[in-house]
Amino acid sequence: MKVQIGITTRCNSKCRFCIRTEQKIYKRPFVDLPFDVYKRIFSPDLEEVQFCGNKGDAIFHPEFKDIIDYTMTKNVHIKINTNGSNFGKKWWHDLGKNINGDVMFSIDGLKDTHSIYRKTNFERVFNNMVSFIEGGGDARWQFIIFEHNEHQLEEAKKLSKEIGCSMFVTVMSRKYDEVIRKPNITIANADDLEPNRCWRENEKFYISSRGQVYPCCYVCCHIQDWCTHPSFFYLRGLKSYEHNIKYFPLSEIIKSDWFAYTYDSIDMCRMHCEV
Repeated sequence: MKVQIGITTRCNSKCRFCIRTEQKIYKRPFVDLPFDVYKRIFSPDLEEVQFCGNKGDAIFHPEFKDIIDYTMTKNVHIKINTNGSNFGKKWWHDLGKNINGDVMFSIDGLKDTHSIYRKTNFERVFNNMVSFIEGGGDARWQFIIFEHNEHQLEEAKKLSKEIGCSMFVTVMSRKYDEVIRKPNITIANADDLEPNRCWRENEKFYISSRGQVYPCCYVCCHIQDWCTHPSFFYLRGLKSYEHNIKYFPLSEIIKSDWFAYTYDSIDMCRMHCEV
């Protein structure tokens, strides 16, 4: 079993098309998954923990250092998706020495273009990534392609190899507008484009900073409001707390009626992953 988890709604960036920005989550009180609740995800069946940036960036959780140290004592593979702009070079170097897993750094361009969308400091993030690699870490560079940075794609890819990144992953934005424009490059000619894979094929689940468990992060992002509304559960004879690790073990939740209904009824699979 694999878990992708969003342990916080905190982030120092306001990426224009991020769900966090669109839903103005940054204006609400932060929601951090308590450390003691986080510990409940572990079981003999757990193979991988992925800290993702669904509605926040894990490295900004107030207890992240304790959380990652605890996770590294477990026999699991660790993946971190982050903007990489918290902590200093020494911390990242030490993480590179000790982590059993990899870190995906989000860097959308080079020094003159990265902050147009990402709103973080290129040099700080880049230096943290280099320090992580120098410590022995497996770093992957994720590059979202826009009109303003597509001319730097090959240069960034070359740079990623020079510093020792194991992967250079290009992704297309789900949105564009008059400020952040669509690139001329297409999915068909974007090298190393990250493919969509259905999570149910390898028993992978998403857990939010509130402790709620979902079939995947797309469900949490786009239908959280209606699937957690009391009337939704009332009409189907379900209880709104049934899918929360604060109250039930993960092994029970993924076998619950709520999960069975969600998997069988939503259009999210066809919209995002064409499955």
